[in-house]
Amino acid sequence: MASTYLTRTPSSGSTTTVTYSCWYKRNKIAHLDDLFSAGDTTPYENCRICQVDSSNIIRIGFYATGGTFSFQVDTNRLIRDTSAWYHIVVAIDTTQATASDRVKLWVNGVQETSFATANYPAQNFNLKINNPSYPQYIGNLGGRSLFAEQSLAHVHYIDGTAYDASYFGETDSTTGIWKPKTAPSVTYGTNGFFLKFENSGSMGTDSSGNGNNFTVSGNLTQTVDSPSNVFCTMSPIIKTNSSGTVYTNGNTSISGSSGSWQASYGSIGATKGKWYYEAKVTTFTDLNGSTPRIGWGALDNINANDSGVYYYGINWEDNGALKGGQSGSGYSPDLTGYTTYAQGDILGCAIDLDNDTITYYKNGTVTTINALDYSSYTTNVRSSQGFFVAPQFVFYDGTGSDIKIDFNFGNGYFGTTPVASAGSNGNGAIFEYDVPTGYYALNTKNINTYG
Repeated sequence: MASTYLTRTPSSGSTTTVTYSCWYKRNKIAHLDDLFSAGDTTPYENCRICQVDSSNIIRIGFYATGGTFSFQVDTNRLIRDTSAWYHIVVAIDTTQATASDRVKLWVNGVQETSFATANYPAQNFNLKINNPSYPQYIGNLGGRSLFAEQSLAHVHYIDGTAYDASYFGETDSTTGIWKPKTAPSVTYGTNGFFLKFENSGSMGTDSSGNGNNFTVSGNLTQTVDSPSNVFCTMSPIIKTNSSGTVYTNGNTSISGSSGSWQASYGSIGATKGKWYYEAKVTTFTDLNGSTPRIGWGALDNINANDSGVYYYGINWEDNGALKGGQSGSGYSPDLTGYTTYAQGDILGCAIDLDNDTITYYKNGTVTTINALDYSSYTTNVRSSQGFFVAPQFVFYDGTGSDIKIDFNFGNGYFGTTPVASAGSNGNGAIFEYDVPTGYYALNTKNINTYG
């Protein structure tokens, strides 16, 4: 999240040969994410071992005093999927005689060979990456106010050896998917480190055996979302008319101010099975102007460019109404007189796609909107076309209103705040309240099994 980063001051090590490997999930497109760099602000220069630039390319380079790059390698590949984990490996060895051998890059186990810019470093170029005068950063570029919007896992850094991607990942023999090697056979060197992020109270702990721990600045939040099991988030890409919507905390928090209707969707949908998530009404100061609606919507019917038809869905509104059907052409039916909710309430949203029912919960208690049969809706959330159904949040943010919803898809947090007392969940998910029997969190493992 913003203003959060890790830093350490290295000792002297190799100035020519390094490897960096990480699993990276982008939370905001068209944003500069620093995956690993070292820099000095006086004079200003930095070595960018790996960054995803605001133009969505991967960049490796050395930005020198005077405002030019001593070397710069930019991919043609664009990193724009906010629901996926990417494995990125950068190996730099400036001692190599062939220029193109001095910088190598792999994405998901495949070496990149197509570059928009390929100005390689001079032979024996001094990277200054293992220099006590150049602090190392993850999530912040060179000590400036440029903070990443990213999630990271399995972060390895090697001082003195250039390794390829096969040391850190491998192809699963059953699924054919590229996956992490949890204990790679590498020599880390003097400044090398391995960040597992497994200790929520000490997220900068080095597990390489070197003790090269990082200092954490800001609020670094642990997540169960991982390369081996991707959890649902709200998607900054899957949306309609959402120019005023702000996504934070790894796309699990939504706020905004626009004076227009906004619709946002979860990053994972299903066509069958039973699914559950929670949403906390964290900030809500204008009940009449904001009209939040939380529930489920059909991904197949998003029309981001149509000012009249925004979504299909069945959503629970703060005033107790149940909104169902297609926006822009009326609701059928528009059910009223049900339970209201307000700031501080935690809403449980359960859908049974096998029996076409929705159940809503308020602070752990089933509301009067209980096991609603929505199959008779004139335009329902799922039809014979086999709509993909995902979490949906719709709101109108009126003038002067202030609204923020924190979603928990099983990660165990509302924003950066852990759940107060985890309910009975199972399957590795952490919710505030007990999950209804037979329902599951929306993640890739559960989708493969139940959806």
